[in-house]
Parts: sequence; structure tokens; C-alpha cells
Amino acid sequence: MSNNYRCRNWSLVCYLTEEQLLKRLCAIDNIRYYAYICHDKDLCEDGSPKPRHIHLALCLHSARTQAQICGKFTDIESDAGNCFGQPTRSNKSIIEYFTHKNEPEKTQYSDDCILSNNIEYFRQNAEEDNTLCIVEDMLAGVPLRILVKTYGKDFLYHYSQYKSIAEDIRLNES
Repeated sequence: MSNNYRCRNWSLVCYLTEEQLLKRLCAIDNIRYYAYICHDKDLCEDGSPKPRHIHLALCLHSARTQAQICGKFTDIESDAGNCFGQPTRSNKSIIEYFTHKNEPEKTQYSDDCILSNNIEYFRQNAEEDNTLCIVEDMLAGVPLRILVKTYGKDFLYHYSQYKSIAEDIRLNES
């Protein structure tokens, strides 16, 4: 994934308090839907407790880079303030991960622990329409190999249409 890769659906792990998280969620206009869970019972391999952390899933109105999103959920005043993020390919899978539903060896969390402004959005498994992101990446000169890795089969199946749209935009803007 390139540093400039942008996406609308992100999965994050951050070390904010719930109060800090809610303040930031309310302050960011670009957030369409969110869901999160606090993991406070996870254990390390040696049996010691993991630091309390929050898993956060975001659906944005417009695509953003990993740095842009993680920067909003990093606590610069804390040593444990890092935020880690990756694009979410399946909202349903990320919600299942929140509770460790498919990982019986990990601490199990109840669905009731998940807080969201639209949990049904995350429980469905609809694929995101990446058309705008694909065309913008093509216009930005993202290498074809990276586009194929990033967008997969949909990109391959519709490459000629995406290419045509990008060329039309270039002609129109020149």
C-alpha cells in the first residue's frame, strides 16, 4: 500500500480513553459511520495483560490516507499514544474481530460492548464502490501494479472503463 493510498473504510487500534475518542469522533465532519469496542481483558502470549486499547471502524464520506486518519486518533501526550490503521475490506469481518467471534483462543467480548452510530452498516457485507478512489489514483499516476493489488478483481474487470474515465477527465481539464 502506497503512503498516498486513500480509502473510505478504515480499521484502527488506538489508546485513547473513551472520552477522548468520543470527542474526536464528534469533531471530525468526514465520519459517516463509526463502531468501536474497548478491549480491556486481552492477554499477551505470556499471560500478562495487554494495555487497554480501542478497536475502531470508520466509514468516511470521502477517502483519506492512513496518516490523515491515524493522526486524528493519536494521543500525542502519552507514550502509548500511537494509532495503527489499515483499510477495511469487510465491515462484517471487522465487527466479528471486535468480539473475537472467530478466535476462541482470545478473550471473548459481547456484541453489547460494541458502540456505533449505525451498527447495521457494519454488520452487512456490502462491498464499497471504489470508483472515485480508483480514478483519482489513476490520475495521480499510481502504478498499475499497485492499483491491481489495491483494488483487486473489480479493477481488473472494469479497467477499460476506469481508464476511459481518467482519460476523459485529463482531456477535459487540459
